[in-house]
Amino acid sequence: MASYNGGDIIEISYNHPLGSGVLSPKASEDNEYDFGGVRTNDDEAMVTSKGEAIYSMNAKRWSASAVVASDMNVRQEYEKMVAIAGSLDEATWTFLHINGTTYKGKGKPVGDLKLNVNQSTFSLKISGGSIFTQ
Repeated sequence: MASYNGGDIIEISYNHPLGSGVLSPKASEDNEYDFGGVRTNDDEAMVTSKGEAIYSMNAKRWSASAVVASDMNVRQEYEKMVAIAGSLDEATWTFLHINGTTYKGKGKPVGDLKLNVNQSTFSLKISGGSIFTQ
């Protein structure tokens, strides 16, 4: 019988014109991947008067979110992500999972970036076009 092996994202690496680096996600967090691609909208009213389904399909960006550690004194992960978020250039991102899988995509930080100074962490969401691939 097969098993299902989830768990931590153990490393996030990036390569951007402003610099390259490695981020350390916090253990035991509910991190998420959305591989992107085509999605069909869920709208019960999308039907003809004869009862035929109407499907509205749209492309969606990939995304990956994680809570990552930030060293305010030396490594300055938070400050670097703020700079990359404000850049016009995308980075190449690689996410290494504890079960051995690796996912890759080209994109940038999106949404709010807020540093929790008590926990030395921040929530990071990376998103990009095309598809997040293994």
